Amino acid sequence: MRVPASCLAALALLAAASAQIDRPAEPPARDKSPFVFSILPRGIQKNPHVDFNIITEMTDEGRQAAKPTAAAPVYYITKPAGFLQLGHGAPAGEKPPEVERMERVLERALSASGYRGADKDHPPSLVIIYSWGSHSNPLVDDDPENNTVPNKVLVDELIERARLVGGEKFARELVQAMATQGAAQRAMPKPRVDPNGAVDTHFNVRGDAAGAMTQIFSPVEAFRQRSAKHRGLMEDVGSSVYFVIASAYDFQSVAEEKRLLLWRTKMTVNSRGVAMTETLPALIASAGPYFGQDMGEVQVVTQRISREGTVEIGTPEVVGFGDDVVPGSRPAGESRQP
Repeated sequence: MRVPASCLAALALLAAASAQIDRPAEPPARDKSPFVFSILPRGIQKNPHVDFNIITEMTDEGRQAAKPTAAAPVYYITKPAGFLQLGHGAPAGEKPPEVERMERVLERALSASGYRGADKDHPPSLVIIYSWGSHSNPLVDDDPENNTVPNKVLVDELIERARLVGGEKFARELVQAMATQGAAQRAMPKPRVDPNGAVDTHFNVRGDAAGAMTQIFSPVEAFRQRSAKHRGLMEDVGSSVYFVIASAYDFQSVAEEKRLLLWRTKMTVNSRGVAMTETLPALIASAGPYFGQDMGEVQVVTQRISREGTVEIGTPEVVGFGDDVVPGSRPAGESRQP
């Protein structure tokens, strides 16, 4: 299987950055076959399959709040926070979908989880603030040897993408793996130099061998190989992604300028070979069943997007947050297209 250059570059960055980390830190319808192959790059496929990563993280206050039902919906108002370009690799001239279209798709998706727009007869109990944009990795398209962004900045941005793609728990575990690997690298034997400046070659060879083994059996690589889902998520963390973030706040707290967060849904898709205008509406639609749900881990939903016309993909049914597959999907991570 071909490993994307962006993934290799990201793994190389992780290996170099791990040595700098001293301790863990809080990071800023099913197909018949589980494998789908295409000889065409995704950018020129007519209707490519795309993997959407979706996770809702809930606060303690959110767990105590009333849950919407068909008989008792929860009413909300929305507030768009705008288009964001994050990361040093952000390309110029990105064209996001119109705000009106984002609002329309978001309203339809929220209805799948029992949320309704407020009106004069139904005052809001939630304010849902949402933003959208891209988070880019300069190593994807640039030559890593000529990259001028400091390693620390790249690592901070990589962890920020991990928080977007896999959620807070996923990002914390990645930081822990990087810290463990860094400690192992610092403990490796160093070449000895005699008073005349000559290096002990035999000792140096042992050090190089230890370094090679550390990379092959590294905690970061073990984290990546934990499951097919993890391999796919790590590919996205090392690439550039499009994202949508919807944050639900208690309405009264916002009115009092306190902003009590109840839940936050993060939606991402690898940007390789697709446009923001064709993927973000489908991404939001696919997240419909997950808004306001207390999810233990990220869900990967695979959809076929259409590049003809403006038909928007419908909202899928939810099966269970522990599953790697939902209707219309394949096992996460193994279906990714070049």
